[in-house]
Amino acid sequence: MSVLPQESATYQILRNLIRHMPRCIAIVDKSRRIVACNWYGLDSFPRQLKHSDLFCHDILGLQAQQSCQPCVVDEIFASGQPAAFEKVLPWHGVVHVKASPVFDEAGQTAFVVQELHFSSFQECSEDELANTTSVLGDSNTRIEKSPRNSQERYRALVENQVELVIRWLPDTTLTYVNPAYCRFFEKTGDQLVGQKFLQQVPEIYHKYLRRQIGSVLENPQTVYSEFQSIAADGRPAWHRWSDTPILGQDGTVVEFQSVGMDITELKEAYQRLHHSELRYQHLSQHDPLTGLPNRLLLFDRLRHVIAKSRRFGRAFALLVVDLDRFKKVTDVLGHDGADRVLCQVGKRFGEVVRESDTLAKLSGDEFVIVCDEINSAEGPSVLAKILLDSMSVPFEIDGHILSLSATVGISFWQEGISSLDSLLKEADLAVQEGKRQGGNRYLFFNRQMSERTRDEVCVEGVLRQAIQNDALHLVYLPQIDLASGLTVGIEALVRLTDPEGNCILPGEFVPVAEKTGLILALGDWVLEQACRQNCLWQAAGFPPNVITVNVSPAQFGQSDFAHRVMNVLMQTGMKPCWLELEINEYAIMENVVHAIEVMEMLTRVGVRFAIDDFGKGFSCLAHLRHLPVSKLKIDRAFTRYVPDNVLDVKLVNAVVALARSLGVQTVAEGVENDRQCEFFRELQCDLAQGYLFGPPRSAEEICAYFTGRGRTIPLPV
Repeated sequence: MSVLPQESATYQILRNLIRHMPRCIAIVDKSRRIVACNWYGLDSFPRQLKHSDLFCHDILGLQAQQSCQPCVVDEIFASGQPAAFEKVLPWHGVVHVKASPVFDEAGQTAFVVQELHFSSFQECSEDELANTTSVLGDSNTRIEKSPRNSQERYRALVENQVELVIRWLPDTTLTYVNPAYCRFFEKTGDQLVGQKFLQQVPEIYHKYLRRQIGSVLENPQTVYSEFQSIAADGRPAWHRWSDTPILGQDGTVVEFQSVGMDITELKEAYQRLHHSELRYQHLSQHDPLTGLPNRLLLFDRLRHVIAKSRRFGRAFALLVVDLDRFKKVTDVLGHDGADRVLCQVGKRFGEVVRESDTLAKLSGDEFVIVCDEINSAEGPSVLAKILLDSMSVPFEIDGHILSLSATVGISFWQEGISSLDSLLKEADLAVQEGKRQGGNRYLFFNRQMSERTRDEVCVEGVLRQAIQNDALHLVYLPQIDLASGLTVGIEALVRLTDPEGNCILPGEFVPVAEKTGLILALGDWVLEQACRQNCLWQAAGFPPNVITVNVSPAQFGQSDFAHRVMNVLMQTGMKPCWLELEINEYAIMENVVHAIEVMEMLTRVGVRFAIDDFGKGFSCLAHLRHLPVSKLKIDRAFTRYVPDNVLDVKLVNAVVALARSLGVQTVAEGVENDRQCEFFRELQCDLAQGYLFGPPRSAEEICAYFTGRGRTIPLPV
């Protein structure tokens, strides 16, 4: 058999026997695998490896290619005869090995028992070598050696080592060098012996080695060191040295014997691995685009800042910076161009934050600054202003000049905040509120923002349920011709009611719908219901009226928006000429090319377009003459204070004059009293709508409104 069965009685007996032997005993099978070992004298051998799948060369700390050639284990299995050998090991000195066969019932070698004795160089006495007897072999079998033969064999062993072997005095004077040492420096033994071995060592290691020599002189023991030497051909090489002191009769160190193993490849492999680990660590903790710390490293630094703040009683602030309307940049420049803009933004922010602060980049276009060691809210305020000012300088990418802004949300760390995510969430809420107010500003977090968020979550739930259950409803606001007083159009407005019957205002649920993406489903529902109701009115014989439907920027920006509108017209049977789509300036400026294509496509079949809240958002005057627009709606922010506010009067005059020059109608929104109505009539504004002419009416109330003229209007099912 080639492997000793661990369940056999023989194995158990041998295992118990070697366990108490005062020598290192190993049992090896035919494949050179160690099946049992008592590990005597090998306390430094890694504990986890003692239970691993090891071979006989592993116990010596050798690689497979460094094992004994020819292999003694193989020879014993072939001949059935015991053998002995020695080998110089840099980390032990000399190992003496006696190996004996153990036979099975058939008389074949079943396994080999190896007895290993490790000794430092000064311990290699001839008695030790001559009197070693196999513990488990034939007691009459001895390996006899004469002192002369032993010295010659020992010298031959050292002379043929590939490792560097030297002997030297405490003052570092060399007394012996082996051929491997001579070959490395390309010098003869005569040239090297008598020199200080430190002459062959780079000066950077001299202080370290002298300190180690002094330590051994005070406390004699084998020590280990690693340092780099320069070979004769200029090649740098790393060696691991074991320095063993040789003691005189008085117990003092009279000489050292050192063995150096070339570990250059090991060092280079370790350095490559270390470099790879450092690179992996860097990539895992930094944004690959800007090189700034990512969320992982940010949270790690935040934990340190919190610990320091608790210890010293100092406050710190967290600033979240989110770029305004960055999607527009991506649409214009593409993802590659947008990435370069983000790199420039990160560079600008890095130039204005303090060295003690942490600048990180989270996902998308969001940056975070940890403002450490602050005494008041003034510090974060000043930093926020500087960040916003740094954005005021236009960015130039591939010939495009871009003007960008940002919104900054600020939260303060205080005891009681449950998690880092909570701190970050508070700053995010401040950013959202800042964007709701128009962006390009900074805001501090307050508790009202949390309450508003909770309210938004509730509104989202009600809205989502209403869309699923078809529980929304429309109201209608007439548009009046100021010249004739006739109703010439009706605007459809969506309304939402919660389960308790409370009306949720559009200003509350429309922003939530836009934020959550529900605006698309909501917009589709409003468009279909408004067209269906207008068809029913016309089918009842009333004079046709244009029905106006508001379209959100997200809805208008869909690539198939024009086809969606056409499908609704086909399904409801309403002629395109009785549909007017109301969009705001932002929807146009988000993607001007797309806006022109969609508007021209729908205008060709008869659909009309009105620009809502004209003058309130980003001016599209440069593109207005290219857009097929039929109406400009003057925002209620300008109509509210006319005719008393002189500035608003001038602005309204300018809008009406512009519309007249372009040949489009103007609609005054929010007309609430006779003075406003008379002002717009004298200004020759075309249409008006507002509470002066009645509030928005339900479908039933619109029926009564038309029935007052002698008509009955059926309602949609």
